[in-house]
Amino acid sequence: MFTFPTLNQAKAHSKYLSQVIGIKRTHAQEIVAFIHKQNTWAELVMLCKDLGGTLLSDNSHFPTLYCSQETIARFDSVISKYRKAIDDIIAVSPKVHDSLLTRISNKDYHRISGSIVGSLLDEIEGYESYRSSTAENVLFCLNFWDDSVFKAIYNRNTKCNNPTLSPEFLPQHFYAYYNFKGKSVDISCREWDLNLERPSKLKRSSNAVDERSFQESICTRKWFKPYMIGYLKMICQHFRMAGFSGNIRIHKILNYSANNHKTGIRDDYYHDEIAGLFDALIKLGGRYVREKGAGGELLDIDCLEISFFADGTNQWMIGESTI
Repeated sequence: MFTFPTLNQAKAHSKYLSQVIGIKRTHAQEIVAFIHKQNTWAELVMLCKDLGGTLLSDNSHFPTLYCSQETIARFDSVISKYRKAIDDIIAVSPKVHDSLLTRISNKDYHRISGSIVGSLLDEIEGYESYRSSTAENVLFCLNFWDDSVFKAIYNRNTKCNNPTLSPEFLPQHFYAYYNFKGKSVDISCREWDLNLERPSKLKRSSNAVDERSFQESICTRKWFKPYMIGYLKMICQHFRMAGFSGNIRIHKILNYSANNHKTGIRDDYYHDEIAGLFDALIKLGGRYVREKGAGGELLDIDCLEISFFADGTNQWMIGESTI
């Protein structure tokens, strides 16, 4: 069970999205409306007035983003036993402003999705019921459910580091491999999608024509390019805050490949606005490179690379995502 957002929660969500991504509030409001399967912010407002704070079943078609006050209080009580261990990790680890650890430490529970809160409660209370609850186990759970770049940083010494970033409050899907060397990181993003669809009869499917129709239902929105660029800036900014410089190499955006964009191929996934997003990233300093995959695998395709620097010299990082 979870609660449908109140109007105040929906407003706070759109404000948060606007601030961290750097897009207009009205654009953030439409994105929040789309998250809740509504065509406009006005429709969502009316629904919040009718359903706000209402308990819904787990099989509801609405996302599990918001928790009841009772669930938040329960979560705070459970996590308080491990707060010192969390604060100790934050004190010695690279600082990522939006990491799950930081949100918990600051008690920013309104920015932790209900699905993550529920999963953490199930796992931690499960540990406690078997008397196997330790700070180490709890920290492992927190890292596993983290939806920020801290998850990749935390696992930087592992051989294959490829967590998928799918922050529910910022409906994105960023699947990449992370290769750390000292204070630099190479990021190979194989798939970059929106975990979002415009409310309509159009659904994702394996059919390329249907997939293109889905793209057209989202990519034509005025906020599409600013929102995507803003999310990429946020990822770079979080790595920079943690002291890392690096490169992000993008292979596909909504299934349209950088290689096809470079060579001018218009396949079934081509869309003018996706091509325009690739062009905008090139104007911001992006360049085409050929990449070798994990373990020396030759991908034999070009991808779009954009760099960021810990010293803040990136001109493309400055200002709002207004492209």
